[in-house]
Amino acid sequence: MAFRTGPPPPSDPQLRHAIERMAVYVAQTGPQSEVEARRVNYGNPAYQFLFNGEGSTYYQFCLAREIHNLSQIAQGQPPPQIQPSTSRPIPLNAIPPPLAPPQGPPPPLAPPPTLAPPQTPNIEAEIAGYEAQLAGFQEQITQSERNLQAHLDSIPDQRKFKTEKMFMEKEEERISELMANAGIVKDDFLPLIDSLAASGSKDTISKVKHWIFDHAETDQKREVVLTFFLHRFRSAATTDAMKLHILYLVNDWAYYCDRKKLTNIRQTLSRYVPKFFALASHSGTLTSKLDKLVGVWEGGRYFDDSCFKQLRNPSQVYQMDQIAQKGEKQKLGDEIEKELRSTYETYKKQHQDYEAHIQTQMASIQTKIANLKHRNQLASMENVDLKPKGEYYELPAGMMVTLLPPNEFAFKQLKKEDLRLPPPSDMNDMLMNEIERFYSMVNVPRMEDLTKDGWDYRGLQEFDALKAKCRAELEEQLKDEGKTIEDLIRENQKEFGYESDSSSSSSSSSSSSSSDRRSRSRSRSRSRSISPEDERPSFGGDKPGMFVKPADPVFKAPAPVNKGAMLLQKMGWGGGGLGSEGQGRSEAIDAGAPRDIQDQFRGIGSKPDKFEEYRKQMSKKFGG
Repeated sequence: MAFRTGPPPPSDPQLRHAIERMAVYVAQTGPQSEVEARRVNYGNPAYQFLFNGEGSTYYQFCLAREIHNLSQIAQGQPPPQIQPSTSRPIPLNAIPPPLAPPQGPPPPLAPPPTLAPPQTPNIEAEIAGYEAQLAGFQEQITQSERNLQAHLDSIPDQRKFKTEKMFMEKEEERISELMANAGIVKDDFLPLIDSLAASGSKDTISKVKHWIFDHAETDQKREVVLTFFLHRFRSAATTDAMKLHILYLVNDWAYYCDRKKLTNIRQTLSRYVPKFFALASHSGTLTSKLDKLVGVWEGGRYFDDSCFKQLRNPSQVYQMDQIAQKGEKQKLGDEIEKELRSTYETYKKQHQDYEAHIQTQMASIQTKIANLKHRNQLASMENVDLKPKGEYYELPAGMMVTLLPPNEFAFKQLKKEDLRLPPPSDMNDMLMNEIERFYSMVNVPRMEDLTKDGWDYRGLQEFDALKAKCRAELEEQLKDEGKTIEDLIRENQKEFGYESDSSSSSSSSSSSSSSDRRSRSRSRSRSRSISPEDERPSFGGDKPGMFVKPADPVFKAPAPVNKGAMLLQKMGWGGGGLGSEGQGRSEAIDAGAPRDIQDQFRGIGSKPDKFEEYRKQMSKKFGG
């Protein structure tokens, strides 16, 4: 892959040097250095390229270029010579000026250069390259959105500009048609009028005045000439100097009519002079000269009284003139805005298509980044030791689940060396959905669906369904053999040596040890009994632990000398303890058992009172 073109560097050489140095540093040290640089230089105007400011596109290009160079060096290839493009890009965020709206559609947005991932074991470098592509794509979308928004914001200004322009063009066409119908040669008249823009001397004004006297000898032609002058006053291209010179021309014309007693022409001039004066005074730069000119007109009484009344209120005349044009301009403006909106919708459709295309590429790149991160995570997990460090009896019981297949129903001895910790895994969708359901309190289980410990009965629904399916298959298989699951369990007990003789031997040893405990308990009435060594569970020894089936309770018949116990047996006592709760002694009392004087007549099933016991202990202290 070769970087033949790219965004142009910033015009500021210091900024360009800082961007290139930062790109080299980040490419060599990794993405974490860029995060640290953003933290340190936050708010620093010299490093705005780190925050999508000036030069951010060039920075992303330089970063991707340096990462590519490092990958080429790692493969033993020389890095390519890269020259950034010297052509200036088309500005995408330039807002059209009010008086010069943009013509034609916006320039197509060129996508950033496609950067193929470098073939290098450095996954972080590949991820950084892809992230640089994402940043470039996002910048292109942002620029396209800015360009589209700028065009939308410029519609009011474009409407105003184009409406004025079209209105003046239509007026000019109408006046040209009037001049042609009146017999006035436009090509002869326009050079004289244009000369007033350059000079307002007496000779220039006199030359134009005599041309009017010679060629505008009728009322129709004079109306056309004055209409042409009004059109020039309304035009934005007419300077204030030219407006003043036209008024000087009208002044000489009115003076000539007053001297020659041409009342008809003076009345015609009186209808146009107030509009000329209002349009000329609207800018405010000719106030003093216009006031002096009005004083001359009032002193000479060149116009009628209605004309002078309007000259004293030029703002009202100006507003009336604008209102007269408003209807025509509104109609033209609506047509123009409709065209502008149609053009905007076309640009918007182009932007949406472009954005959808870029989003598709970005989604593909994001998938590649996720795969690279997952591969990096799996690589870091390969050397994780899943063998537990502690003893097996200290581990959670759930670790046995992987060693118990769902189709196993018989007893199976597990090997503690086969226990393994669950491997680390990513957060999956099922777990995320359960977490969201828990915190959103959606589908909360009812109280009758919970166990007494607060577990949901439906928590093992899938496991129970699988287990039931496996059980049905196993029962069907054993049915053909004439067996049941209980037979299978019994056979496994024999296989592992858990027969009835072992149970009986363990029961006898248990009963003998219990008799020994009774003899020792009589000598230590208030001492706590200690379990014998053979009954304690052995963990971690060389001898494998044996599962001993608990023996049924063995009742020891009372000795013939124990007359009280034999009498109780005749009355229905079975040796299981007296009382409603069975709190009495289960063993018969020997004939020579020591008893206190206070308790010699107490019944066998009497429940001791802890307060009475405490009183007797304290009385012995004080009595001894």
